[in-house]
Amino acid sequence: MGGTRDTPEDRFDAGYYAKWYGSDIDTRQYIADKAARFVLSYAEHMDSSVTTVLDLGCGLGLWKKALVRHNRRIRYSGVEFSPHLCRELGWQQGDVRTYAPDATFDLVICQAVLQYLPDDECAAAIVNLGRLSRRFLYLEVLTAGDAREICTEDGTDFDVHLREAGWYARELARHFVNLGGGLYAKPSMRPHYFELWTTDMK
Repeated sequence: MGGTRDTPEDRFDAGYYAKWYGSDIDTRQYIADKAARFVLSYAEHMDSSVTTVLDLGCGLGLWKKALVRHNRRIRYSGVEFSPHLCRELGWQQGDVRTYAPDATFDLVICQAVLQYLPDDECAAAIVNLGRLSRRFLYLEVLTAGDAREICTEDGTDFDVHLREAGWYARELARHFVNLGGGLYAKPSMRPHYFELWTTDMK
């Protein structure tokens, strides 16, 4: 899955999470809390709701803690590619490209996952995200512009596939409307937002 190491055991082992998450877990939890508050508030602003959440690539479960803090009624499903984290934290093992439960979710979260996939597999993953989401997608992915302009090697894994933001925008537009801030809506949500709320105007 991207980079120079191929297997999930080798790539996403205990050392990976110790390196990229171990020293600043409190900061990462704080960021997840802010993101969760933003997403849930935006959904409420749209006179919509989030009851079921799928976190694809849930990692340490920071979103679970954040979402429950804001709404204890949310039903959260954590799915993780890393066998290490599935063993340690009890997540369901799955792959963003192929995960196919017999359900859709009000909100799908996909954070820091897609950059580890080559183009064709990333496009397939975005199609799958479109199938899994009933209302919203929250997406965070490292782009080539981010790597050039705002990220540093000591805080960011650059052993990934760096694509321009326009590539993601084109693929995502087949399935979602961009509401800004990392939040996307399914086209079926059109009655819930005004046109100028989106970033997709031609």
